[in-house]
Amino acid sequence: MVFMLQTLIPITAFTLGTWQVFRLGWKTELIAIFEDRLVKPPLPLPPRVDPDAIKDFDYRKVYISGWLRHDQEMLIGPRIHDGNDGYLVVTPLERSDGGSTVLVNRGWIPRSKKAQAERKDGLPTSQVTVEGLLREPWKKNLFTPDNQPRKREFYFPDVQQMAELTGSDAVWIEETMKSAILDTSGWNQERLPQVLPSFLEHFAQRSASLSLAPKQPGTPHTLIVTAAALRALDLVRVLKQFQRGDATVAKLFAKHIKFKDAVDFVRKTRMNIGVGTPSRINGLIAEGALTCESLERVVIDCSFLDQKKRSIFDMKETLQPLMQLLNRGVLKAQYNSGHSPIKIIFY
Repeated sequence: MVFMLQTLIPITAFTLGTWQVFRLGWKTELIAIFEDRLVKPPLPLPPRVDPDAIKDFDYRKVYISGWLRHDQEMLIGPRIHDGNDGYLVVTPLERSDGGSTVLVNRGWIPRSKKAQAERKDGLPTSQVTVEGLLREPWKKNLFTPDNQPRKREFYFPDVQQMAELTGSDAVWIEETMKSAILDTSGWNQERLPQVLPSFLEHFAQRSASLSLAPKQPGTPHTLIVTAAALRALDLVRVLKQFQRGDATVAKLFAKHIKFKDAVDFVRKTRMNIGVGTPSRINGLIAEGALTCESLERVVIDCSFLDQKKRSIFDMKETLQPLMQLLNRGVLKAQYNSGHSPIKIIFY
């Protein structure tokens, strides 16, 4: 028995050590992949794209030129954005280089602009160049109604269905604005919770300002977006070094904190840094408790992996609200602001 235990312990320790090394390598590779694809200049989309190969280029910035086929436009919805009802506009782009026609997600419009006659300025007839993200096809959940392609009624972006309807390739491009992503590829330390303060100090233009809070309550200069409540708690602990009497490092989400209590807390608290999940942060912004007037950076905690080795980008319950957060009008208006642009940072 003693021999068995003596034999088992080294093997178990070796296995756990190997798993930790693998996990670290996987996290480092994940961050490198996202930064490589999102920070670097866009690549021209090849004339022909194998839909089965797109998963290897997910989130890669590309550009294409051609003509938008507004006569084949498809609307997906209803979709809520900043509390308003509307639709996603998907338009085939017929390429000028003789390449295949692809689908372009041009973004959200309010219900009042559903008819093309109400948004003529957004329907260019000349050749355009679109920059966007090459994305894997979306996955439908159990609660979404089935699309009715023959009626051109779409509740969910089924790329294959839409491609067949319009004679396009099953290639999905999400049109983007000028990149707001900060390049942190020069950071060579492991992105662990305890290293986050040094990381922020390194990439903040004025590191001393990290300990200062705007005068208005609920107006942080830094938001840390993470996938889980316990992870949020860990990050708040290590960031306490930036807390002062009038500057709170705020935990915006915990399982035992009711939403109403979180709203009350945010409305009366001066904070320099807020840490929470995408859903909770969205809710606090929608409620008017959390504002983005002084926001300088949104740090996405993509180095955290759950027990199933999933990051914030791998879980639908975190990815969708994260994308909703990053596409909020109050943030998008400041991404390219010449005065004080918000930066998106991967950690």
